[in-house]
Amino acid sequence: MNNDVEFTRTTSFNEMLGFVNHIEKNKPSFHRTTHIHFLRNFTIEPIEPFLKFYLYSAHINVHITYSDYDAIHTEILNSDSTLILEQPEFVVLSLFYHVNDLFSHSQYQNLSDLKNYVITLYESLIEKTKSLILINTFIPSSHGTLIQHSADIDGLPAVYEQLNYFINEFASAHASRIILLDWNKYVRLLSEEKSIDHRYWYMNKAPFKKEFLNQYAVDISNIVKLVKGQIKKCLILDCDNTLWGGIIGEDGLEKIKLDYYEYPGKIYYDFQQRIINLYNRGILIVLCSKNNAEDVWNVLDNHPASLLKREHIAAHKINWNDKATNIKEIAEELNLGFDSLVFIDDSAFECGLVSKFIPEITVLQVPKELYLLPQLLLKNKIFESLNINEADKKRTLSYQQEQLRRTSAQQFVDIEEYLKSLNLKLNIHIAKDSEFARIAQLTQKTNQFNLSLKRYTEKEIQQFSQCENTKIFSLWTSDKFGDYGLTGVFIAKNNSNHIYIDSFLQSCRILSKRIEYAFFTYCFEQLKSAWDITTNCYTDYFQTQRNGQIFQFLQMLGFRKMNEKDNFHEYELNQLSLLPNFNFIQINEGKHS
Repeated sequence: MNNDVEFTRTTSFNEMLGFVNHIEKNKPSFHRTTHIHFLRNFTIEPIEPFLKFYLYSAHINVHITYSDYDAIHTEILNSDSTLILEQPEFVVLSLFYHVNDLFSHSQYQNLSDLKNYVITLYESLIEKTKSLILINTFIPSSHGTLIQHSADIDGLPAVYEQLNYFINEFASAHASRIILLDWNKYVRLLSEEKSIDHRYWYMNKAPFKKEFLNQYAVDISNIVKLVKGQIKKCLILDCDNTLWGGIIGEDGLEKIKLDYYEYPGKIYYDFQQRIINLYNRGILIVLCSKNNAEDVWNVLDNHPASLLKREHIAAHKINWNDKATNIKEIAEELNLGFDSLVFIDDSAFECGLVSKFIPEITVLQVPKELYLLPQLLLKNKIFESLNINEADKKRTLSYQQEQLRRTSAQQFVDIEEYLKSLNLKLNIHIAKDSEFARIAQLTQKTNQFNLSLKRYTEKEIQQFSQCENTKIFSLWTSDKFGDYGLTGVFIAKNNSNHIYIDSFLQSCRILSKRIEYAFFTYCFEQLKSAWDITTNCYTDYFQTQRNGQIFQFLQMLGFRKMNEKDNFHEYELNQLSLLPNFNFIQINEGKHS
């Protein structure tokens, strides 16, 4: 199944339905599943094929349920409702008010009443569920009077504007639980004519056309994919006619097109600004160019309009080898999966070559309408993220430090001596509030060394921390080259006087250094002591193509497989095995400073 299937101008609605029907008929095995529940005051069911199309294409099986029509409060308050009993992973609160109906309901006669009504819904959902809650802005009519009077229905756009400002403020203040989807943006992109179906609103309370529902489904599915760990981490860039206009090896530094003000150089300047914005959010920037390396570095070091500098580059392959081979080497060097990479090139040949030999990668070609280049990444919503933290912002520095470690490793023949030379230090402690966002992010993003592949929100991590029978350990790692940051998580539960390991994961940046053995052993001994447990330890291993190292790790620890169903494996540990030497690793207890 193609990972890059999209509903575009070349994909008809019937083709999309055919794809969804094919998946549901053949029932392929998906590694990830989710439950989306809609609370709505209008007919939203037509969105279902769009959502299924995008999520099935991403290998995510989705269960979609709906509240009764305009029965939101009943659903929230009823202890037997789907919302309360099943606790869906995502709740989509979809509220739409036709311009003629905004203040026609008895419960809200003015803006203040409507604000109170909306905030009651939001707060009730936060209190009653563990779900990630998706809310929307409200859409005013574009047809109003030239001079607006608040008392007139034609003056309602100002009311909508105030209401949307209020909603945005509330969402920002509750970012760990609420995500705001901007319906007005969809209307701006599509036009009101292509978004709102007034006829079907009056006939079936179904206000939205297919184009609008598609945009809505794209945003919802992107959020699901982020939570499920499908995150783009690295942008790989060609240079000539991508980062600047012209060919540096032929035109020279003075004649390439890169300029603060003038066309077409300003287009490339603005595109570089987008790249710098991604760098500041923690996206790795990599160069892959058929070029002379000294010419490329000359642009980054010396061109006055080049925003991209040498220090922004996490890795590079500037040579005359084919780009598919170069990208495979880049992925191995950075220890990243192909599905986390994005490649941009102006050449249709290079784009086709990379797509053919690395089908998992996302490939974008520089648009023929060059003025669209600065919007390329924004339009395709490639590098969405739920949150950004300090670890993200330092990611390129971390990879540059890793290159120093590799250079250092080449001086050693014996791995034991190399590991000892690193002066590895671990700080392991019970997770604190300020770490919950990063811990949640690690559960969502870590795919390689991840025991259960359970994805948690910040709110869920916070709830775990408040349970007496649950402990969360954080791992901070450093060595003589620098600080890796918070790179490991261990979540365990006291289950009937047995240790159940819910999650155990580490960032790929600290693998192959025996840190996993030191981290696990320390936490395991702490749990046995804290809970006075000497009996068995259990865990569930969810096997994928990416996390095979976990299987080897469990065997080394002494875990024994008890049961197996599909990709789920239940393991039991009676006693830790004799493990590889990790005495050279210094473990410090207590809170990280």
